[in-house]
Amino acid sequence: MRTKKQPKDFEIVRLKIKDIDNKTATFRKTKKQLAKDKIRMRSSEVIRIVTAFNPENLKTSDSKYCYVKDLIQLQVGNSYNKYYDILCKNREEKDVGTFTLQVVDVDENNNKSVLEEIRYKRLLCGSSYVRSKKELYVKEELYDAVMKAILVGIPEDTELPKSKTAKYSTYIGLTSTDSTPVSMPNICVVKDFTKPVKDKFDIVKQIQVGKNEYTYEVKKYDDTLEKTKETINCFDGAGLVDYDTAVKWAKEMGLDYVPSSWQIRVSPGIKGNLYTFPVKEYIKYMEENGLQEHLTVTDLWGNKVNIKSAKISVFLTESQFKFHNLYNSFDEWKKAFVTPVEYNNGQTYKRTFNISEVPKPVGKLRNRLCSAYQVLNTLKFSDEEIKSLAEPTVELTRILHTDIEEFIKFRGLYDDEDINEADDRIPPYYKALKLNPDLKNDPYIKKKIDHDLKGFINDRYLGKLFLKGNYQTAIPDLLALMEYIVGLDVKGALSKGEVYSNYWKRKGI
Repeated sequence: MRTKKQPKDFEIVRLKIKDIDNKTATFRKTKKQLAKDKIRMRSSEVIRIVTAFNPENLKTSDSKYCYVKDLIQLQVGNSYNKYYDILCKNREEKDVGTFTLQVVDVDENNNKSVLEEIRYKRLLCGSSYVRSKKELYVKEELYDAVMKAILVGIPEDTELPKSKTAKYSTYIGLTSTDSTPVSMPNICVVKDFTKPVKDKFDIVKQIQVGKNEYTYEVKKYDDTLEKTKETINCFDGAGLVDYDTAVKWAKEMGLDYVPSSWQIRVSPGIKGNLYTFPVKEYIKYMEENGLQEHLTVTDLWGNKVNIKSAKISVFLTESQFKFHNLYNSFDEWKKAFVTPVEYNNGQTYKRTFNISEVPKPVGKLRNRLCSAYQVLNTLKFSDEEIKSLAEPTVELTRILHTDIEEFIKFRGLYDDEDINEADDRIPPYYKALKLNPDLKNDPYIKKKIDHDLKGFINDRYLGKLFLKGNYQTAIPDLLALMEYIVGLDVKGALSKGEVYSNYWKRKGI
């Protein structure tokens, strides 16, 4: 479904708030300075929207990547007060969250002339942008059309429910996630399956003690030894995709295997994982066992859907469809979604169903992972246990500093892999290093190696240790989810306390 003409990688300019003119909210940059300020970005829906409205953004710059001139990333960093004072405080409503970029030329006498002036408006700030203290801006004249494409029929001034207000920017920001468009499936959205469960829970209660002031009460099971009854969303963020559709998506994405899960990003605010499941085979099983009446299910809005005649290939759950309450029916959302958005220059954008990530094939799972420090902080270790836990990391650090071949492998370039098939995010100087390890003595490459090794050690200081194992997608009991969708007794394939992994079973664990 993804056209060959659509590139995977782009460049946009990143500006720093510290460089803005305080009085005029203007950045003044020469073309040479802007070239240095460019950063590389993977394809995302917001990039596809902007390049559809203005194909000029698909022209390659001095590098091999397309330069998306209509988008700018603003790095705020710790200069929040300066950001607020310049772009928000005491500004007219139309000027809030806007700045101007002047492209200037400087002659030999240091005289400046303005070659171009462009005004940009704040577009989004998703979760990753918040963490890295930055925002994404779009050329102001494109703003309305881009937001119309993102919001899928939701008026921009819609009053949101309290539960969604704080996350509005996060959900809108999903369009900036790296993603690949695939064929639009036939979708049915169902309510979440919740169930009261009595088990060993640590309970944290938030207690308001004043305006915007809270305290927290923690009740630990280990202290009380009392089980607590809580209502659990059993399939939070989980849905199903039929195997045949998964095969089709895999081919469209150029994969030589069928992933077990698909992380999705669909406007507006539709996210989560779809797990590959033989829906057609299950429908056949239901028909062979006299369960045809269960082929008609009730969707999230109370409408009846015959999953066989409607050829449903994807089931979304309520928790995946963040703005479902702003639509009166699924058909209302779908009609808005498939309607192309027009820009006043005659260009249009057709929204897409997007995949942002899939798991690696089993054959490429490495037997080493980098742990998250948060997990280690929750566990108690003796000094000897810490030493034992850290030993593989210490040994790896020694090897990376003394064996250039191992360093090259660590950077993702393996002996049995064609250099032309390596991840294109690996810097070209490391690809050159693989072809000629003697380049380790080149001053430029040596500087890059030293920089990476320094960053490696700093990460280890943060508690990111290397352990035996790998990261895999945790999949809920899909049989139980399908049983719930079609209204059967929810029994599933696993019993309480059971986990199944063919990968670890083969390893005898």
